[in-house]
Amino acid sequence: MSDLARRPGARLLGPYLAWLFCVALGVVFIVAGVPKIIDPLGFAHSIANYHLVPDTLINAMAITLPWIEVCCGLGLILGLSVRANLLVVEAMLMVFIGAILSAMSRELDISCGCFTAASADTAHMTRATLYWDIIWLVMGLHALIFYKPMLSVRSWFGRSWFGRSWFGRSWFGRSWFGRSWFGRSWFGRSRFGPKKTSA
Repeated sequence: MSDLARRPGARLLGPYLAWLFCVALGVVFIVAGVPKIIDPLGFAHSIANYHLVPDTLINAMAITLPWIEVCCGLGLILGLSVRANLLVVEAMLMVFIGAILSAMSRELDISCGCFTAASADTAHMTRATLYWDIIWLVMGLHALIFYKPMLSVRSWFGRSWFGRSWFGRSWFGRSWFGRSWFGRSWFGRSRFGPKKTSA
């Protein structure tokens, strides 16, 4: 085994970095989805500018896609169904990359519609748009490989806090309100009962 694999930081770098990537992607998709939810008509125009989607599907995509982005973003941040949300995010990013490459190959001077529902007159697609999508795709791939459920918010507020360990038997069960506090040790023979005397 190499020295790198023996270091604690090397073992933790993958899961912790994957967790950071999940949070970052979650923020990105929430920020990207909220403006489109507010202005679905503008986002519909952004989709139509690509000339890739049939007209009958544009309105449906403009309404549903932003909500999918926001829901996936929240899931990644909160640690809920992380791998499923990552798969959806990766699929959307691959579609976005394909659409951007198609628009760039046809030299369309349009807005990518990534974070705003702006028209072609106010925002223009650049190579940086493509590069950022590729970076996010790689981040999502890393998270898919190295993500550990123990680093999620759900694991913090799961059974360990609201389950048996805090509000189960250990706090409100036998140990606190059972025999040890209100049982024999406090109100039983040891406190109020006859004491044994030495012979």
